[in-house]
Amino acid sequence: MASDGFIREVDEELQRDRMAKLWQRYGPIAIGVALLVVGAVAGKVGWDAWRERQLEQQGAAFAAAEAALQRSDPTSAADQFATLAAAQSGDAAALARLREAEARIDAGDAESGLALLDDLARDTGIDAVLRDYAAVSAAQRRLGHVDPVSLQAELRAHMADDAPFRHSARELTALAALEAGDEPAAIEALKQLQADIGTPDEMRRRANELLAALGVVDDDTGSAAPATEEAS
Repeated sequence: MASDGFIREVDEELQRDRMAKLWQRYGPIAIGVALLVVGAVAGKVGWDAWRERQLEQQGAAFAAAEAALQRSDPTSAADQFATLAAAQSGDAAALARLREAEARIDAGDAESGLALLDDLARDTGIDAVLRDYAAVSAAQRRLGHVDPVSLQAELRAHMADDAPFRHSARELTALAALEAGDEPAAIEALKQLQADIGTPDEMRRRANELLAALGVVDDDTGSAAPATEEAS
C-alpha cells in the first residue's frame, strides 16, 4: 500500500534514527576520541603517548572509510571497515563491522552484508544495543524480499517497550503486515507508535498517515478506532 517514495523515506529515517543512537554511544570508541587515562607516574607517559597515536590512527582509518562511503565508493569503504574491524575488538570492532555490512550491501553484495548483520545480531559478546541494531537493520533490508510473516516474527523481540530500536521495529512490522495483508497486525504496530511518547516526529507522522489510509481515526477518547460509514 505504501508508495516507492514512502518506502524510501522510511528507509532513510530508519537509518538516521538508528545511526544517531549508535554514534552517540559508540562513536568516540570507533573514531578514537575516547579519553586517555593520564598516568600518575612518569613511566606511564610513554604508554599514553603510544595509545594516543594508536587512537589517532584508528580515527583516521575510520574517517577514511566513511569518506569513501560518502563519495559513493562502497566497495573500497567496505574493505577499509573490514581492515579496521580486524584490528579492533569488542564493540569498536562490531561498529566497524556494522558499517562494513552496510557498505557491502550498498556495493551490491547483499548476501555478504546481510550475513555480517546476522552474525552481529547473534554475537552475545557485544553490547545488546549493537545486536539490536544489526537485527533491525537486516530486517529493514529484507523487507519486500522475504516472507513478510517470518519477518514480523523476527522483529517481535525488538518491539518491546525497553528495546532501543523499538520504533524502527514497529514501523517495519507494520509495513511487513501490510505486505502480508494482515491489516489488524499493521494497525496494532502503528498504534504502538502513536502511543509511545518517544516515537520520532517523522515516524509518528507516517504512522498517522498510514492509519488514516487504513480508515482508522481518533475517537472521542483519543484512541484510534476503525472508521465507520455514515448511516444513509
